[in-house]
Amino acid sequence: MSKLLVVEDESSTQELIVDALKSAHYVVDAVSSAEEARAYIQSVQYDVLVLDWQLPDGSGVEICSWLRSEGNNVPVILLTARAKIGDKVDGLDSGADDYLTKPFDQRELLARVAALLRRPAQTYVKVVSARGISLDFVNHIAHRDEADLNLNRKEFALLELFMRNPSRVFSPDELAGRVWSTESDASVETIRQTILRLRQKIEVDPQKPLIRTIRGVGYRFEV
Repeated sequence: MSKLLVVEDESSTQELIVDALKSAHYVVDAVSSAEEARAYIQSVQYDVLVLDWQLPDGSGVEICSWLRSEGNNVPVILLTARAKIGDKVDGLDSGADDYLTKPFDQRELLARVAALLRRPAQTYVKVVSARGISLDFVNHIAHRDEADLNLNRKEFALLELFMRNPSRVFSPDELAGRVWSTESDASVETIRQTILRLRQKIEVDPQKPLIRTIRGVGYRFEV
């Protein structure tokens, strides 16, 4: 299942885009600032970014340029009210893959997202490995020593976040925002139970935990 990030600061527009993408059965995260976008992009492997040009703390063009300078080839669709050819050229020159002028029909957005997702997978294949575990973000597969870990979507998303940020402590609120960002049932107990199930699937030696609880603070992935 493809994972998308929507970066749009206008709440009603963001809601319309998210609803349209979810209706097409995509997994969707949504943020409203450049700062949040950078944090999410550094923590999660997305298949497509839907990126507004004008943001309260920066621009979609700046984010796109930063992505490409970091070697991140995730496909990007820029959204903007600017219709001049020069603006379109600037957007594409920054590394954007497509450009959609507001207002736009939701069907056109879905068609353009689908077109980007049809690109050869090797354009954005990425695997992260640590402590004997490997995560294949394109095929959504997790292995430990060649054995399939059979993770569900939330477990995979949690492990991905931890492995992309080794030794960083995440509070329950941060985990809720990153992994349950569009859901209402991300209670502390829900997070605790999900981490417990994840541990049961990935831990080998209880004396050498992969996910450690930092009492009163949160959780971190041990390297």
